[in-house]
Amino acid sequence: MYALPRTLISRAHSARIPVCHGCFANATRLSKAGTKPFSTDTPTTPHSLGTAHSLTRHRKNLPATANAPGRNLSARWEQREKSLRKKEELVKEKEELEEEGVTEGATSESVGAILSAPGAETFRGFVIPQEPQPPADDECCMSGCAICVYDLYDDSMQSYEDSVSAVQSNLRALGVPEAEWPESIRPKGSADADGKDGAATAGGAGGRGQVLSAFEELERTLKAKQTAG
Repeated sequence: MYALPRTLISRAHSARIPVCHGCFANATRLSKAGTKPFSTDTPTTPHSLGTAHSLTRHRKNLPATANAPGRNLSARWEQREKSLRKKEELVKEKEELEEEGVTEGATSESVGAILSAPGAETFRGFVIPQEPQPPADDECCMSGCAICVYDLYDDSMQSYEDSVSAVQSNLRALGVPEAEWPESIRPKGSADADGKDGAATAGGAGGRGQVLSAFEELERTLKAKQTAG
């Protein structure tokens, strides 16, 4: 007959480990009769493992990540910080481009503030929009953000193209020859007095093409780095 010793059952109760009534009754009976409860050829049961068995089972149930080593996220956070800074820069550029689209109902104070802005270029009283700079290779975190830096760059380019179109329309209404326009807003294909072609497109489709080209270039760079690594 197999039974647990009474001392082990007491320890199990103190550790709040459940013990069946049969084991408890046999241990009590054998203890009173002076019979040794354990025999050398008796297999060990889960009850005899006690707290050690409980701890081993608890460790096995822990998730695999509990004992996983930590990762250095410094480089990751630096890249995210660059991405956020570029987003703020593009949002600011977009707001400035929208402000540069001065309408007839604008106040003299707002017009003066735009004209006095540092780096503002004017021609025949109109502010010449400045083309936004595309994001650098390390300014996109490639994490599938809801608002990517390339999305903001695309919006900024759209605002830039709208502003260029507005200035072009106003200059045409004033009868200013395209050859006299600044190169940055002159339609592509039209030459000035020196024979230089213009940089801007009349339809404004070149900006989105630049976005795609920049994004494709970024993908090629990342693939090259992965292959080299």
